[in-house]
Amino acid sequence: MVVQAGKAALLLRYSDYRNTEFIQEHNKIVSKQGYVWLLKAGRRLVENKLAKVKKESSLIILKAPKGKGGDYYYAEILDYRYGRQINEGESPEYYKNLPGDEKLWQIESLDGTWIKIGQINPICKELMDKFVLLSNEKSVVDVINSTMSAVLYICCKEEMTL
Repeated sequence: MVVQAGKAALLLRYSDYRNTEFIQEHNKIVSKQGYVWLLKAGRRLVENKLAKVKKESSLIILKAPKGKGGDYYYAEILDYRYGRQINEGESPEYYKNLPGDEKLWQIESLDGTWIKIGQINPICKELMDKFVLLSNEKSVVDVINSTMSAVLYICCKEEMTL
């Protein structure tokens, strides 16, 4: 995947729900379907920003929790939508358990931002040095560990191939 300089991309932090292997669970669906729907629960992503990412780069970067190494992964955004869960088998099975889980009090339903993505692949941390925030051009690597935000809109300082 070629990433052009200055084009909008999306970075999401994820968590491994009850020690579920997030990347593996999503890639299992991709290997069967060719895609998977990823849920960004809670507050919906801003439509015009997500549309810009889809149009400019279609790049989503996923950041693993610190306890899982804090690794980065990337995938291509194929589509997105807002609302309730999509068809059975198009997202990991464990998503069904999220709304009733007492530890996830902020997730009342599977209503949110659904992002259809392709294969999730690792990205080396050194390449992440080339990404900056769209809003102020601060280094993603410098900001990611000091912000509480699970969502960052970013871009690459120079063209690269992932």
